[in-house]
Amino acid sequence: DNPTRMLLAGVINHSRGALDESLHDLRRYLDHAPQHLGARLLISEILAEQGDLAGAIADLRPALDSRPGDPVSA
Repeated sequence: DNPTRMLLAGVINHSRGALDESLHDLRRYLDHAPQHLGARLLISEILAEQGDLAGAIADLRPALDSRPGDPVSA
């Protein structure tokens, strides 16, 4: 359960098109680093690709709430 490996697995699985596996790995990673914007953005991208726009927005909400007014997270 190495967080760095979870993040790397999520990115690799995404690049291979294994979106469900990528979501699983990235969500496990966020358990260790909940404010990691890159992981949240990738999860939201996957959810949007799968047609779950509400889920994509909900996954970004913690980043938006933690950094109000930040153009990167807004």
